[in-house]
Amino acid sequence: MSPDPSHGKTRHAQDALDQLRRRFMDQMEMRIIELETVVQRCKTAGTTPRECREIRDISHKLAGLAPSLGFSQVGKSARIVEDLADSAQKRARPLTAQSPLFLHLEHLLDVMEASLD
Repeated sequence: MSPDPSHGKTRHAQDALDQLRRRFMDQMEMRIIELETVVQRCKTAGTTPRECREIRDISHKLAGLAPSLGFSQVGKSARIVEDLADSAQKRARPLTAQSPLFLHLEHLLDVMEASLD
């Protein structure tokens, strides 16, 4: 019986996917730091459209890539934050710590940190 050639291709594909997941997890650690930095800026200097745009851009990247690498909860939470940040940017009004954007952003950070454990 000869070896199945598709087995080697499957193993190679799995190795490549594992490598992508590890790289994504490394980048997720950096995204956590970036988001926490933006939140700190918002708490000390107030929220401007610039901060909302930064949150939206980071969340957009997470929402697009996370589910395809097996981080569906990160993707769902990031999509909510992306939508809220987009709305907040368009309104250009100050946000409080109890605003839906910041509450969901805190949840996203928790989900991201849990997925790294």
